[in-house]
Amino acid sequence: MAAFLVSSCALVASGCGGESGHPDGGDGGIDAATDSGAAEVDTTRSAFGVFASFTGEFPAYERAAGLTHPEYLEWAGEQHTALGARWTRSNLQLIWDIVEPTVGGGYEWSNRMGTEETFSAAADAGVHYLAVFHEGGILDGELRDPLEQTEEYQRFVRDVVERYDGDGIDDAPGGVVIKHWQVGNETMRLTDLTDGADRYLAWFTATAEAVRESDPDAKMVLIASTDSARVDDLHGQVIPQLAADAVRIDAVDIHHWGSAENIEMRSASEYQALFASLGLEGVELWSTEHGTHVGEVTAAEPTCEPACPSEQVCVQIGPMARCVPRCTADDACPAMVPLCDLDSGRCHEPVQSTTDQARSLVQRYVVNRDLGFDLIMWNNLVSWHEFGGNFGGVYDRMGLVSGGFLEFETDADRSQPRPSWFAFRELAAKTDELWAERLGPVDLPSSEVYASAYRSRQTGVVGWVVWSHGGAVTIERDVPGAGASITSFVTDGGGTPTRDETVSASGRGIVSFIVDGDPLWVEPLP
Repeated sequence: MAAFLVSSCALVASGCGGESGHPDGGDGGIDAATDSGAAEVDTTRSAFGVFASFTGEFPAYERAAGLTHPEYLEWAGEQHTALGARWTRSNLQLIWDIVEPTVGGGYEWSNRMGTEETFSAAADAGVHYLAVFHEGGILDGELRDPLEQTEEYQRFVRDVVERYDGDGIDDAPGGVVIKHWQVGNETMRLTDLTDGADRYLAWFTATAEAVRESDPDAKMVLIASTDSARVDDLHGQVIPQLAADAVRIDAVDIHHWGSAENIEMRSASEYQALFASLGLEGVELWSTEHGTHVGEVTAAEPTCEPACPSEQVCVQIGPMARCVPRCTADDACPAMVPLCDLDSGRCHEPVQSTTDQARSLVQRYVVNRDLGFDLIMWNNLVSWHEFGGNFGGVYDRMGLVSGGFLEFETDADRSQPRPSWFAFRELAAKTDELWAERLGPVDLPSSEVYASAYRSRQTGVVGWVVWSHGGAVTIERDVPGAGASITSFVTDGGGTPTRDETVSASGRGIVSFIVDGDPLWVEPLP
């Protein structure tokens, strides 16, 4: 494809994006260093995390890698440190029946879900935890329903929070501190209940009350949507009522997977408009399960009860089997599964390379942070194996580290970082809120190019993450120094960037470089 020339004046800060070149009112250009001391930022403000790293959910990997579970937990902590991943989350450590087998009979913090072990391992690694209170009998008739035993449930919640609030009273050993609590995992099964929104509202309200009795400063996170294209139906009912009842929420969670090209969580602006209409200030958007796969996804054959009519087909959506209309073309498929199999009538995922995953990871973090997401956690450090009893499904394929189980992997690949691992590490080091001020999108004349600017808190230097959605594009721009360094976030299997170069400025102080689909870091030379 012929190169598209972007004129240098269009990329100078004074000529881009209104008065300042980006929506946050700072300088969107690639600038030289300024006299700027590093501002210390609370590590809870980090935008980078990995989901479920410290749980006992990866026994197949532990066995294959020759690790005991304590050794695995130590390894997971080392990985988080190397990646710059400051957050994690899991959703099975606070099942009331497991932590307190008999109501009033005392707590078993060391249980089969590894409650204390999991939280402690993350704390030892300096990783913040989003702990999730499980739905229990609201969804599973074999477990206690917190709405039927509300006083006992709230006492359980108070005691959990007291144990991990770090105030020196009845605290867990080892200095484990948890300040962020989520009520429920995902909305899907609740929305199938005729009174699901009312039940969730009552449950969230009771939980939030108990949490804040033990820790008034604790943060509360709403149950996650699995549809990033619109405001979730349950959220749409619950959030206004919580606002009317003056029950504070601090973040809303939206899980997002799908193909490598399914970058944007399009519901962000609708949620922000909803918050504004209700006068809710400071409510953040989080995505605590987020990823895209490698290889060819093997779909399980689901069973719907009752059977689907002839014009529909049974598909697995998360934990649920559902009847949906048969697809007849790719454009009838949602972005998460964008390809139509005409024989089965089912939509499915494309085959993707490890490079596709790495490229998508960078684009997802950059674009969705610009849209207003404050925290994104990748699925996972190492993938699950035979998740849900199905080998090779999408959840077996999203990890940053190879488990050595997939059709294109060998035992020698096990425990080796994928290109997405290196992309995550470099992106966190250059753009995380702890190290850089996010200045936001740079206004460009070509819709084919996306660029976002970040100012180093240590040096004051402004650099870009930039890529093209449509072939090779040549960019020219003014720089204040001798030129610019250009490094690809995409690497080979050993972590070497596929592009690492310096470009000298012309006599007019202009550098010229080509961008394509691989995201680049562009920074002025001293």
